[in-house]
Amino acid sequence: MKSLITKGISVMLVASLFTACITSKDGLKSEQKTSTESIVPADRNSYSILNRVEGDATSFKVWLTFIPIGGISDRGLYDRAYKEAVEGTDGIILPHYTYKRVRIPLLITTFVYKKAKVEGTSFVLKSDSEYRMEKK
Repeated sequence: MKSLITKGISVMLVASLFTACITSKDGLKSEQKTSTESIVPADRNSYSILNRVEGDATSFKVWLTFIPIGGISDRGLYDRAYKEAVEGTDGIILPHYTYKRVRIPLLITTFVYKKAKVEGTSFVLKSDSEYRMEKK
């Protein structure tokens, strides 16, 4: 019985040396193909430029051998950072994302800390009545 437990622990230790979590930094690449012919530029009078905004989001994940506990995906991290940045506005013009990942591998566990940050200039779309008033 002791020999079986010792062998099991040995196998888990060896397996933990060969485990890794690899995430791609290409999380921002969209899988949808958008035709530029369908994009129509907005009239300059239909929106107002506000100030610079930024938002960030963090995630912490623990791997017990092959079992992930906690954390969110990279896309979810970017979405949370963007949502925090656009709070109270309609969007961000040319958002700039930064991504940082720290991985601490140990024998049986691995700790992964991720942080995403977005910066850009916010804008607000004008209502139809505001737009019509300025057109006159």
